[in-house]
Amino acid sequence: MLDDTENTQSMVNQVLYRTFKKQQGCEKALLPTGPKAWEAHDDILVEGLLLTCCNAGRGARYCTSFSPRFPHFEVMIVENEKNWCLTLGVVFQDYIKDDPPGFGRTVGLVTESHNIEAPGLHEAKTPGHSAYRRGDVIRVTVMFEDERERDGNVQVPVVFTVNGRGIIPPGDQTYIDYSPDRPLYPCVYFRSRSEGKSSVLAKMCVREDVDYEGLQLQEVKSELSEVKSELSEVKSKLEEVNKVNRSLTEKLDAVLARLGEKKVNK
Repeated sequence: MLDDTENTQSMVNQVLYRTFKKQQGCEKALLPTGPKAWEAHDDILVEGLLLTCCNAGRGARYCTSFSPRFPHFEVMIVENEKNWCLTLGVVFQDYIKDDPPGFGRTVGLVTESHNIEAPGLHEAKTPGHSAYRRGDVIRVTVMFEDERERDGNVQVPVVFTVNGRGIIPPGDQTYIDYSPDRPLYPCVYFRSRSEGKSSVLAKMCVREDVDYEGLQLQEVKSELSEVKSELSEVKSKLEEVNKVNRSLTEKLDAVLARLGEKKVNK
């Protein structure tokens, strides 16, 4: 029975992995995976898209920042033993891996309490979702196009969804300070009151309503046009060089001809 259970769990994990990897936006751009893609606590094991934690109170920050091209980051719960919870959030580059997102002017969604924790919106309980289970996909999106200015700071909205359903706390939308010189990063934090482990699949996603394949083709065409322009300039310069060479050759021939005439006269 134990062997059957382990085999079933292995099969389920494989299905979850394949489903998660093939979701829209995952293969449209090559982003880093594995240990080099994360600033992770030593107790978090990173294997490809999989993050596993066996010790409580540990965080990992993805090294690629949010951007208008990559505004989404999502995790799929693979394993979450009893008394374990996750916090998915948005942090800054100086994030401390022992602290959960939601503090220090960062934003985080806590799966255990179903709270969104953010500046000015501390522990706002989210309606509509009562439990997070294996296979659930939690997504955080930074909406760069809806930035606002508040108290002299530029802020952008942060939106969470679970399995495609939006999670909006009562009252004002969740915002985070943003500036190009202080980018925003995805973060996953593992917390537990008992032994065990928790695992998630995690990835950055492109903006779905933009044809990036078309944009990449346009970029290639633009680069090709620039190369053609540069080749045209090179060709023009070569023609000028050839003209100079022909002129020099004609002058040299003339000089040699005169020298020959002088020798004949002598």
